[in-house]
Amino acid sequence: MTSRMPRLGVAVATLGLLLAGCGSSAQGTPDSVVLTEWRIQAEKPTDTTLHVRNEGSRQHQLVVSRAGGHVLAMTDLLEPGESTEVLLPEIGKLELSSRLVSVEPDGTVVDDTANGMFIDVDWRR
Repeated sequence: MTSRMPRLGVAVATLGLLLAGCGSSAQGTPDSVVLTEWRIQAEKPTDTTLHVRNEGSRQHQLVVSRAGGHVLAMTDLLEPGESTEVLLPEIGKLELSSRLVSVEPDGTVVDDTANGMFIDVDWRR
């Protein structure tokens, strides 16, 4: 029985290392903002650079604005699985949204913001 314990410890340690890589961009930097269908998940960045990843199955875009709608920064369209970085000119009370509007082949209009892709954050230091 004691001979299995070291193998179990190695297996648990290996699993921990594999799981530690989840939620990171290709460079190994944790994503500050993750975009999926109709949801934005955000963690306070450690500096003024946001690491943004589209984990959805559709194109998305991140728009960072002050309350009142003044746009501070935005990404280009991100394809599914794509990542990018956005440099913020300021940190504080911000709104993160995806303002992408598209039309499906059947004529259905898909509006990310209307579908709930916006959150308010307070990233004051």
